[in-house]
Amino acid sequence: MEKSYRVFVSSTFEDLKDERMAVMQALLESDCIPAGMEWFPAASIKQWELIKKVINDSDFYICVIGGRYGSINEETEKSFSQMEFEYAMGNKKRIIAFLPNKPEDIPKRKLDIIPNSDNVDSAKQEKLGAFKKLVQSSGIHVKYWDDPGGLSSQIKSGIYNEIKRAHKNAGWVKYNESYELLGDDGSKLGIAGIFYNDSLSNITEKEFKKAKELRILFTSGPVFFRSYQRKLYSVDTRLILWHN
Repeated sequence: MEKSYRVFVSSTFEDLKDERMAVMQALLESDCIPAGMEWFPAASIKQWELIKKVINDSDFYICVIGGRYGSINEETEKSFSQMEFEYAMGNKKRIIAFLPNKPEDIPKRKLDIIPNSDNVDSAKQEKLGAFKKLVQSSGIHVKYWDDPGGLSSQIKSGIYNEIKRAHKNAGWVKYNESYELLGDDGSKLGIAGIFYNDSLSNITEKEFKKAKELRILFTSGPVFFRSYQRKLYSVDTRLILWHN
């Protein structure tokens, strides 16, 4: 069964537009579904809740760091990029981080600048340095980039290796493809169906109760999901993921 993988892309925006474009293109060419700030509403508390939800539903997390620390959340006194990274770490996401190979060569216009001035914001640059040290000491896979073209190549090789190591249940499948349910011993229990109007097709309640996990992708609703007393892990407008 063919799969695609959702990848959350975290970075500052204005200074890394070309790099983000290269990352998005590399992911699409690798049969991945990129997700990032381009699809989010204006900054707000609701935005952060949406970001966390998208990270939760992503298979992989990519962090690209340049010369800016970025916008700071007043409550946490951390940038949104750092908040996203720490959230992904806390939720044990598979992470690849990309740091600048020669930060001293980054143009001044791509650093944090104090508003209405031409001076570098030393406080934000200090926070950026601490953030990079946090990433480097976190035990994740860290790579170093020089330009958008090189970053694109590294993304392709990095995500390819991550997919090879990924759990067999990672990834997304087309909504019209059948998906097998597996029992605790790995035996096949039947073909998964989707609940429509509170009825389940292609699988009995007995099989469902014995199943170890169920992952279904669908593209439109309404879909009514009854767990038969088993834990419902997550539901949104695109994905149902259930497991014991």
